[in-house]
Amino acid sequence: MSKALSYVGFILVLFILKSSSILKAVQADCYGAFDETCLSVYLDPLSGLLTAVCLDDTDGLTQSSLNLNGHVANINGVLRCGPNGGNFLLSCVNVSYELPYARLRATCLDFKGDFAGRSSLNLSKCITNLHGFLHWACLPVRSKSSANVQKFRHLL
Repeated sequence: MSKALSYVGFILVLFILKSSSILKAVQADCYGAFDETCLSVYLDPLSGLLTAVCLDDTDGLTQSSLNLNGHVANINGVLRCGPNGGNFLLSCVNVSYELPYARLRATCLDFKGDFAGRSSLNLSKCITNLHGFLHWACLPVRSKSSANVQKFRHLL
């Protein structure tokens, strides 16, 4: 009986270690770092549209855009990116993009309705370059152009 329990314990430890390494791999893949392979980055402060020219899989250049308002939120005066929507433009002003640090900056309302201090968000942690297209890190591919690139890659 104790031999069986130790075997189950061994399997459990292996499962935990394997799960931990998978989690680390996913976390590593989720780090965006778009600014390492994209240039000529421009932010339209009124629409929240971020545009850049990015390297693709063939070392070619592709112009791509991403609406920051879709996944950047104002949480009590602080800019945050995440999977559940955003709409930061509804409560933030003085929106700008800071080079070379890939930072989104804005002054946003807090829960009391007062403007908090200037907030800064490192977009490099939120956005990745996926085959030449700007894409939210850790989210499934949704844009038609990115999906087509992925389909093409599977044929190779």
